Amino acid sequence: ALATLRAQLRELGFYDRAARRLPASRQGVVVDGVEPGGPAGLAHLQGGDIIISLAGEDVRDPPGLAAALDAALAKGNGSVIPLQVIRGGETRILYLERYWLTETP
Repeated sequence: ALATLRAQLRELGFYDRAARRLPASRQGVVVDGVEPGGPAGLAHLQGGDIIISLAGEDVRDPPGLAAALDAALAKGNGSVIPLQVIRGGETRILYLERYWLTETP
């Protein structure tokens, strides 16, 4: 399911935490790049964002993000899937439109 986001994603590592002064306990998925026009781009995800939850599920690593995304798509309630991200020093909520992920190109 992660491929449908059309973004480069990786686990939040030690150096990411140190550079951003995040607590050692912080888990998440770092967005390294976003394909313009893909679902991640349409949701306004940016390189450097750290995804920490999707549809209310905490996200620890890319497999966890994939599982949360699959679960959110399977539930099918609501037209948008909220993503909580850390950008700079603040936490914000972005929204993925469900149909961006389910339409065939």
